[in-house]
This record gives sequence, structure tokens and C-alpha cells, in this order.
Amino acid sequence: MLIALVLLPLGFLGWQGVQMLDSSDAMQRVRSEQLVAARLKNVDASIQAYLQQLALDWTSRLPGWPLQAEQLRERRSQEIRVRQLFLLDAGGRRTFPNGEMSQAERRFVERLQMVWDDPSILYATDDSQRLEEQRAVSSLVSRSKTADSPSGRHGWSVWHWGTGTQLLFWWQAPEGHTLGLEVESARIKSDLISLLPDDPAQGEGYSMRLKDSAGQIIYQWGRNAIGNEAPLSSTPLAYPLSSWSLEYFAEADVGVNSADFGLLILFLSLTLALIGMAIYLYREHTREMRLAAQRVAFVGQVSHELKTPLTNIRLYAEMLGDQLEDNPQQQRYLQVITNESQRLSRLIGNVLNFSREPKIHISPVAVDPLIRMIVDNFRPGFTAKGIQVALDLQADRLVETDPDQLEQILNNLLSNVEKYAAEGKAVDIASAVEGGMLVVRVRDHGAGIPPSERKQVFKPFYRINNRLTEGVSGTGIGLTIARQQAHRLGGDLLLSDARPGACFELRIPLTVTP
Repeated sequence: MLIALVLLPLGFLGWQGVQMLDSSDAMQRVRSEQLVAARLKNVDASIQAYLQQLALDWTSRLPGWPLQAEQLRERRSQEIRVRQLFLLDAGGRRTFPNGEMSQAERRFVERLQMVWDDPSILYATDDSQRLEEQRAVSSLVSRSKTADSPSGRHGWSVWHWGTGTQLLFWWQAPEGHTLGLEVESARIKSDLISLLPDDPAQGEGYSMRLKDSAGQIIYQWGRNAIGNEAPLSSTPLAYPLSSWSLEYFAEADVGVNSADFGLLILFLSLTLALIGMAIYLYREHTREMRLAAQRVAFVGQVSHELKTPLTNIRLYAEMLGDQLEDNPQQQRYLQVITNESQRLSRLIGNVLNFSREPKIHISPVAVDPLIRMIVDNFRPGFTAKGIQVALDLQADRLVETDPDQLEQILNNLLSNVEKYAAEGKAVDIASAVEGGMLVVRVRDHGAGIPPSERKQVFKPFYRINNRLTEGVSGTGIGLTIARQQAHRLGGDLLLSDARPGACFELRIPLTVTP
């Protein structure tokens, strides 16, 4: 019970603690994921703002560009972010570069051959954001396949060539011709590196890096070294750099947060309190058991010493009674001495039976005559208290059992009637043979035993605390001994419902094997 007293609450508290820790970890993971997503989104927004500004700048200047080949080459040389450019007429035919071309222009034409074959794919693959001339450079714009404005429409297009990705910006004039710019990747990367923070994560334990479509690291910031560890989160950039990705790295969280630490302290405190309480209760229990054992041993020794002189008192009282047959008053005095010595012998027998395991001696017993003899021994005491005895004896056969044990059981039951149920003024004693069992019922008509006390009365040294037991001497072991003796005889002693009073039912087999 003490182990259960400690383990059950600890198990429940441990289960609750695990649930709370799991919930705390889940909330912490959600917060961490939200924080990572916000940081990645902020970086992506900065890159998109740069591309929006670049698109706005070109959209405002491209309408004023000349359309002649040499002038377009001159313009191209002045734009540090432009690698090559092209011009399509209103019908979608390439008018520049055309004719005599440089080696770089021929490679450019070769890279975009599919565009020349079908110019519609230039516009169809665009997924740029709608730009508005009056909005701030850093504002976000809604996405669409094309972006319309009073000066024409424009957008971004991504072109994959080999292992690389070509970024194209195009502007279509209201007259129908289209100017397209192939962005200089190295310059764009340089601008992004200067745009991104130098070390925004310093002291915060996380790092980020930007990778291009080929998986090459463009820029890395945060912790000094990442190594070969896998990223905690990875997300692609928005169009048109959707083939690029952002990776997020964070150190493993091996610490204990304040909530977890507080929960651990509470759990340890409760554990120590429960263990301390269990130790205290165990010490008290063992102390009570030692005292009880010492008390039984002492009483057993004293009772054993009293048995011999008590036997002599009974013997000489009986001898004296034989010599005083003509004196009724002296006979009455001797009868009192004999009865009291018999009652004292029964009490001593109870103590001795409780302190040691008696041997079983099986012999044929006539039960009903034995019951009458026991009742006759109690009759003077019953008569003095006005208790009427009603006998219904139907066990008219011999039973193979221990007569001494059976007598001791009935003595304890009738002794309790005399001490605690005298106000009922009656006791019913019945015997019968039922289904191969000897059944003896002793029912009084006193105040009875409360239902809450019925399991307790068979425990050693337990006495019901009410007005019936006040002023009545007793050790609280009579019913304990009676049930133990019934078990030794292979049967049991039960407490049955009876109103008013209490009814004890003894059930033992007709033949007891020693």
C-alpha cells in the first residue's frame, strides 16, 4: 500500500508532466516555425523589392530608347545590369540582333532560339507582379501573368539554358514592338549581396544562406560556420527567382526553458514529499506492529503463567462445592467463583490461541449436545442480565472436527452477546446441516453492527467505538480468533444481515482433515 501510495501519484504526475512538456514543445515548435517563416519571408520581400525597383526603373526608361541597331548596342553597353538585349516588331519577328552580329550576340540568339520561333512563350511564362507608377519602391504589388500600364505592358521571364537560368525583362510598347533585356546574373548577385544584411543573426544562434538554381551558395550570413548540417527550413524565392532558394540553419536547443525547469522542480518536490510521507507512514506502521507483537507476547506469557493457578482455583472450588451440598448460600458463592474462573479461562484461552498456532485434534463431535453444554455454562450470566436463550438445534449427527476449536468459537460469540447485546434481552442459536456443511447461527437482538464497521470487526484489536463498548472490558481479538479457528477447520465465520441485532454464521465442513 505504501508503494502504491508513492507510485500511483508519481505515475499520474509523471504522465501529466509528459503531457505538459509535449504541449510546451509543440507550442515552442510552432513559434519557432512561425519565426523562421517570418525571417525567410522578410529576406524574400527584400529581394522582391529590389526586382520591383529594377522593373520600375526600366519601365520608365525603355519607352525613350532608340530602335536602331547601333544605338541599341550603345544603350546595352551603358547598362551595367544588362548582358544582351533584343527587339521584336509588332508581328513578333526579331529585328535585333540581326544581320551582322558579334560572337556574343550569336550565342545569345542561339540561347533564345525557341523565343524567336514562338514569341508568345515570352509572355506566357511571365508571373511577375503588377507594378503601379505611383506606389513606393518597397511596396508589394499584386501578381498576374502580365502587368499593364499606360505606357505598355512589361514583365519578367525566366529562361533555362544548360545548367544556368537566364532572367529576362521585357517591355511591349503600345505600338506593338517589344524590347527585351537579358539580365547580367553576376551583377544581380552582387546587388543582392550588398542588399542583404552583413550579420543580422549575430548572437541569436541562427544562419541563413542564398543559393542559385545550380545549388551554388550566393551569400551566407549569421554564424561563421555551417558545415554539412541539414537546414532547419528551406524555401524557394518568389517569381522570377523561384529556382533560387533560401536556407535557414539554427543551433540545437539543448537548454531547459523556465517553464520546463519550474515543472521539473515541482515534480521533484512532490516526489520528495510523497517519499517522505511514505517513510513516515511505514515507520509508524512498523512501530505499531512491533508494539502489537510485544503486547501479544507479553500477554501470552502472563496468560500462560496464570493458567496453572486458575486451574487450581476451579478444581478446589468444585471440590468445596461437593462438601457444601446442604448450604444454598455457600453453594451460590461457589458457583460464582466457578463461573468467573471459567470466564477467565476462556479469556486466557483467547490470548493463547491468538499468540500461537494451536494443533488440530479431529474427533467425532455431537454438535447439538456440545452447544447445549456451552449455553449452560453461559446461562447464569445470561440470567443475571435477563437474556432469554432460544435454541433451534437440527444438527443431529456426528461431525468429524476439533471440539476444542468449535467450543472456543461458540464461546467467543456468546461472550460478545453477553457483553454487547444484553439490552436485546434475547439470543437465538440454531444449528443445521446444509449441503455438506455444518451451519451454526448465533443471532442477538441488540443494537447491531453498523454497515461501515462490518469488515473491521474481524481485524485484531479493533473495537467499535460507540456507547455499547464504553465501560466494557475487552481486547478486540475475540472475533479475530473465532474467524481464524473457523479457517483452521476449513470453514468461515460470516456476519449476516439481521434487524435488529447481529447474526454470526459459522460454516464448517462435516469432515475436517487435520
